[in-house]
Amino acid sequence: MCHCSNADRVGYRSGPNVGAAQAVAYSPACFAVRLKADYAEAHFNLGVAMTLLGKKQQAEQQQQVLAKLKPELAEKLGQLLKSKP
Repeated sequence: MCHCSNADRVGYRSGPNVGAAQAVAYSPACFAVRLKADYAEAHFNLGVAMTLLGKKQQAEQQQQVLAKLKPELAEKLGQLLKSKP
């Protein structure tokens, strides 16, 4: 499941903790997940972007999806989640 807002879908994110690289990664990953729900790499990229944006709960949801689609990517995302406070 993707939790992208309308602003996310058109490629706009703002806020004090949002860097350009995170904003660029977030929107395409959202779009890809919406187009092809079983695209594991898009879920992984979205999970990474969510982690970098401080949205741990949404990143964990992407990890749960990945556990079914591609467990090795779920493990990788889990490692990233553990490394971020």
